[in-house]
Amino acid sequence: MLFGVDYSGKKKSELEEISEYFDLYEKAQEALVVGAYLANGESGIKSILAQRRSFLEGLNVTELQTLKHLLPATTLEYRWINELEAYIDEGEAEYRLLPEGPHGSIEVKVAAGQLMQALEDVDANE
Repeated sequence: MLFGVDYSGKKKSELEEISEYFDLYEKAQEALVVGAYLANGESGIKSILAQRRSFLEGLNVTELQTLKHLLPATTLEYRWINELEAYIDEGEAEYRLLPEGPHGSIEVKVAAGQLMQALEDVDANE
């Protein structure tokens, strides 16, 4: 083998790091889709999905695809590397369903005195 174990291990580690960043990007997209829907309805979703498509289509994954010759096939089973267009289309279909699904919530308990103090502080700052 031309490349040492250290080299292939380094490349696998770099690919895993890229994949982690990519997963974070997708989580952020989910939040943006829901936020855009709440702010602007369906047109907000279309805007976010168009930006997502533009970003993903602009990725140069050919260098990642060359790792097929170095790393085991199971390492490169990421659809965003091998089947980008299908990945984009499936993601759009899933993201369009996000506003219909369950959403997390935060429960806040405030005592009447705390609420009155907050209102007084707002009035004082105006």
